[in-house]
Amino acid sequence: MEQKQIDEIEGSYKGEEFIDEEDLLNHGIELDEVKIEPAKAKRGRPKKSSKTVDMKAEEPKEEMTDNFDEVKVVPITEEPKPDPAKEPTPGPAYNPWDDEEEKTSSGSSTWKAISGILVILLIISIFTQGFNFADGAGVTGAATAELSLSEAEEQALTYVNTNLLQPPFTAELESSEDVGSMYKITLSVAGQEIDSYLTKDGELFFPQGFDTSESLDDLTAPTTETTRLDVSTDDDAVKGNPDATVTIVEFSEFQCPFCAKFFQETYPLIIKNYVDTGKVNYVFRDFPLDFHQNAQKAAEAAECAGEQDKYYEMHDYLFTNQDYLEVENLKGYAKDLGLDTTEFNDCLDSGEMEDEVKADLAEGKTYGVSGTPAFFINGKMISGAQPYSVFTTEIEAALAEDNSESVVEGNLEEAQEEVTEELEEPEVVIPSGKTQEFTVNAKRWLFSPNEFTVNKGDTVKLTITASDLAFTFAVPDLGVSEEVSGTTIVEFTASQAGSFEFKCASCEAWRGMTGTLVVE
Repeated sequence: MEQKQIDEIEGSYKGEEFIDEEDLLNHGIELDEVKIEPAKAKRGRPKKSSKTVDMKAEEPKEEMTDNFDEVKVVPITEEPKPDPAKEPTPGPAYNPWDDEEEKTSSGSSTWKAISGILVILLIISIFTQGFNFADGAGVTGAATAELSLSEAEEQALTYVNTNLLQPPFTAELESSEDVGSMYKITLSVAGQEIDSYLTKDGELFFPQGFDTSESLDDLTAPTTETTRLDVSTDDDAVKGNPDATVTIVEFSEFQCPFCAKFFQETYPLIIKNYVDTGKVNYVFRDFPLDFHQNAQKAAEAAECAGEQDKYYEMHDYLFTNQDYLEVENLKGYAKDLGLDTTEFNDCLDSGEMEDEVKADLAEGKTYGVSGTPAFFINGKMISGAQPYSVFTTEIEAALAEDNSESVVEGNLEEAQEEVTEELEEPEVVIPSGKTQEFTVNAKRWLFSPNEFTVNKGDTVKLTITASDLAFTFAVPDLGVSEEVSGTTIVEFTASQAGSFEFKCASCEAWRGMTGTLVVE
């Protein structure tokens, strides 16, 4: 083969990745006669031949040299395969209900409890915005025909427990009835009853219904009652100074999660700052709810411990171990507390305290208690596991009221001792010029509490906490008007006696967001 032909062949393969050996042989050229360096980065099919030499697949048999009489084969270097061990592993999908690792058991439990409470509040807050089951929101196969009452019960329970509540909270069926175009289904969630409604075709669900015959004021009752009741302490165990002028009576039960929340967060502060200082005494009365199967026996266990003067020791033990309230656990707690276990077990097994517990429950209902926990501070009711600030306000008000009465009585006695021959009437002086502080929660659309009593001349200092609400707070007759957003302090002087309305001046009148300031 002449050198000119070899040069032509080499030129035709310059930059190619494949060498067609058959093509070379057809020209009478051996593979080792040509000097060809294929392009390293080029990709493509072999040139017009059924038999090719893949330069990438062939391992070089000899080292590269500067001898151009040899074919220079340069294999394409493959990109390194990723090492699975070094690759980042994607984490699990974020779930807002999971704990962030496991911080602490108490922190995790409190977080879950607060979240569960917020979800329950969601049910109450969405009152008349019906859920459309036809959109498939949590219900498979929306109904098109009329449901039976039992089918409606099951559908409502399934929807609430699947979509609106998170463990440990569950809704239970209390009652149901056909009310015409809808089914009324009464559910119980953590001791609170909710009247919900489901259309008969099963497509719309209303978690809360309003009775249109009631006024807005009736529907938005505050969490603290303004009337005072004569609440008996019965013969239940008293914690603190029996002669204290302020008494707190709690109607509660040991299996209720909200009662445990109060016990963990607020109760210790009340005991430390008011009971242990002798200002307040505390009475716990039983109100076991039917759907808490261990509540009745747990209440009896506390009463049985009280027979051995360890009522509040057992009270604390039961709340601390709320998840374990079976009878065998209760007997174990008696042993831990050093009680006479034979006497305790006989008391518990015989049901000796059953009637005592049920009597507390019945009496609590006569005071208007319908759920737990419920409190009476010198007869004034506070419903629910309210924060410590709410209790502080009411306790201080009760203490101040008692002090005012004492001062008035003292002044009367002094005046009577100084009666002159002219029989002048003694002047009763009501202290004034004090600063009276109150905490007010402003929600859509109510104030809680919504009534305050002060003396003429007092400086009134209101700490108003607005929940997702910005508005104008006003006491028109006293010339008070101030913008409120978040936590705002409103301060003014009660310059004249009488009853004065305070309100949200920037809200529609029909919302009824009002309260009363009494100046004596």
